Amino acid sequence: MIHNFADGFAIAGTISVSVSAGLATSLAMLFHEIPHEFGDFACYLKLGCSKYQAIGFNLISCVWCYIGLFLGLGFSSLLDGLEVWLVLITCGCFIFLATMQIFPEMDIYNVAKINENDSVIWTYRFGHRLIAGSSGIVLGWLIMFLFAVFEEDLNDSF
Repeated sequence: MIHNFADGFAIAGTISVSVSAGLATSLAMLFHEIPHEFGDFACYLKLGCSKYQAIGFNLISCVWCYIGLFLGLGFSSLLDGLEVWLVLITCGCFIFLATMQIFPEMDIYNVAKINENDSVIWTYRFGHRLIAGSSGIVLGWLIMFLFAVFEEDLNDSF
């Protein structure tokens, strides 16, 4: 829930700065949240929830993004210059999430799927995960770079 609340705060802070920055942040969040929500859904199923319970928990979690968005927009409309602080608070939340929740869960060893005969079906090695994760980061940087290059065109169209 902290993660989705911080997403809403990030969108609110960047929309307060400019529409194009808000659009870029929203698009980045969309590409980030789709696999994230599928992962949450899989975790709920693995914990023993039914499909409908997992969908319900995902929807409850997603509501926190809107709460963060509306609170952030409300705060930024009350005080001039608050959008910078919103973005800083959001960065702090994301650093907290990365260091306290995500990094401890990372497995640096090989991941293997084993069938009932104890034979390996497939192996997802550390190098493969490193390449997949790095390519996702590079793609994200490329998209943000394109937004930066074409920012004036985006401002003119909105």
